[in-house]
Amino acid sequence: MFWFIIPYLGVPSFEVPSLMAEAQSVYAMMASGRMELDIGATLGRTFAAILIGIPSGLLVGWLVGTKKIAYRLAMPPLFLLSTAPPIVFFSIMLVVLGLGNPTYIAAGATGAFFPMFLNTTSAVRAVKPELLRVAKDYGASESQILRKVIINDVLPALAAGARISFVLGFIVVVDAELILVSPNAPGLGFLIANGTLLLSSVDVYGGLVGLAITGSIVLLLSEYIEKILVPWKR
Repeated sequence: MFWFIIPYLGVPSFEVPSLMAEAQSVYAMMASGRMELDIGATLGRTFAAILIGIPSGLLVGWLVGTKKIAYRLAMPPLFLLSTAPPIVFFSIMLVVLGLGNPTYIAAGATGAFFPMFLNTTSAVRAVKPELLRVAKDYGASESQILRKVIINDVLPALAAGARISFVLGFIVVVDAELILVSPNAPGLGFLIANGTLLLSSVDVYGGLVGLAITGSIVLLLSEYIEKILVPWKR
């Protein structure tokens, strides 16, 4: 509301552009197809990161959760790394992978890996021993115990971990785009970063609108996948 009445207060437009002018400029950006290109680029990097980070976190978490020696050796350093902000790994990735999509995808995969890893490890280690004993007493085989007992018991935690990994992977990809700016490359983070450097409020606000749209897509997709994995959860 305050932004809407600013032009009527005599504030120069070059200091605070009017809300209507900014809205029209952002709409023109969307109509030109530029917004779709940036959204598509960021979504593509996000999905690539998720497809790497979530299966890796699931595999490593399952191994660490089921093997005592793996838990003792791997859990301390991995837990320590999980407490560090993903941004601290950007410099290493930039040196190793260079400036480009591999770095942005690796950054997002790192963000998606740790929630899945921690949830999987905790869920596997929390399987109730009495459930396993009852299944064995009824003559269940190892494969039946895995499919009917362990997996069913850990599915809610795995679904929650996947949902967090989706969102965090998206956030870290955008962070990487904002910090490791690649000139003239499509992406919402690049759009906002370049708009900030060039003092282009249209690019900044357009990027924020794009982030809201993209974030909603990622969130809805994560909720849909959670419903598939855990259909009894409402």
